[in-house]
Amino acid sequence: MSAILALAAMFATPECLSQRLCAQESASPRAVGAALPPGFSRVSGTHLDLITDLPLDDDLRELPAVFDAAMAGWCDVFEIPPANVASWRVEAYVMRDRQRFLAAGFLPKEIAHFINGFQLGDRLWVNEQPSVYYRRHLLLHEGTHWIMSRKFGGLGPPWLAEGMAEWLGTHRWDGQHLEMGVIPTNSDEVPYWGRTKTIQEQLSQGVAPSLETILRYSNTAHQQQDAYVWSWAAVVFLKHHPDTAALFSQLLQQPWHGSDASNRWLFTHLRSSWPRIRQQWQVTLSDLDYGFDPQHGLLELSPKLRPLRDQQTLVVRATDGWQASGFAVAAGAHLKITATGEYSVGSEPKPWKCTPAGVQLEYYRGIPLGRLLMSTASTLQHEPDFARPLKIQQVGDGGEFTITQGGELLFRINESIGGLADNSGTLEVTISP
Repeated sequence: MSAILALAAMFATPECLSQRLCAQESASPRAVGAALPPGFSRVSGTHLDLITDLPLDDDLRELPAVFDAAMAGWCDVFEIPPANVASWRVEAYVMRDRQRFLAAGFLPKEIAHFINGFQLGDRLWVNEQPSVYYRRHLLLHEGTHWIMSRKFGGLGPPWLAEGMAEWLGTHRWDGQHLEMGVIPTNSDEVPYWGRTKTIQEQLSQGVAPSLETILRYSNTAHQQQDAYVWSWAAVVFLKHHPDTAALFSQLLQQPWHGSDASNRWLFTHLRSSWPRIRQQWQVTLSDLDYGFDPQHGLLELSPKLRPLRDQQTLVVRATDGWQASGFAVAAGAHLKITATGEYSVGSEPKPWKCTPAGVQLEYYRGIPLGRLLMSTASTLQHEPDFARPLKIQQVGDGGEFTITQGGELLFRINESIGGLADNSGTLEVTISP
């Protein structure tokens, strides 16, 4: 088997056998305005007819407006001319009692029990949720499946289908304006969402999946809630990282001929970069939390490294996450490091001045806020069993250090990735072997 075929075979998944593609004859919506059985109500918009057995309140009544607002976002992401979707219409069911929908003929019997939501043809089903936000999230999630199936004639690889649905389902809505594809700043914005909590827990437990594991998800993987979490994380990474963003955008415009073909296309175009991508994925996970900002939180390993043979001075920005130095060191190497400079961490109520030693009055992950940190990272020629967080050393204003793991030297200040954007300033790091 050739090297390219061997690499492509890593991403083989079964052809789509899911219920979504097996009962399209049951997926046609009812005529708009058709009489409803007792106990059901309908609210409608330009693109959505919503039927529910819940008492209609303001939050339910505005769902068609939310869905109509989402059409512009979907058209933009998937490059669909708005005129093409003018007549597209879907029927959605928000269900409190599944049995009532079965009895009324609103839910085909061949659709197995689902926990949260389901899409089939031009019909969507959403089980009632404990928060208004998460109900909207699920409607947008299933709506994304609907748009993708209408454009592509299928949902593509499972990780991409569910990852895009999770990405575009995560939103902000103020009653008039909808923002899709957001990374929440805190848990209060997205009650019952919980994606980043799972990522950080599994990373700390040593069971976070490799990127290849996620791309190999089968059509049954998403029977487990974790698969939605990791599919979302994969889309966030691939959509935004400079090594993958252009190819990811092109992937969304490719003709789809099944999961295998789409995965092979992506990996074939990225195969030379994959050792770097593996490590960059691992580093990204440590910061993929509430407030994550792709503009400040994505490590770019240097394409070419120089051995550290003499004294070097680097500039580290207070506004960014892990920053590559361009210098490689071996495990066991001894370094003398000094760091100088004054920078600001935060701007409200006024800039908080900081030095490389950090601010002793506030801590992040048990380390003084703003303290200079160091780590190493190297390309990964083979897929790891699980993603691993970086091994971090506290540098502060300097000292002598022994490198425990060889690779490219990385530096950053200690702060949550969501707190970096309002920082300012730089520090100088002088390194001597």
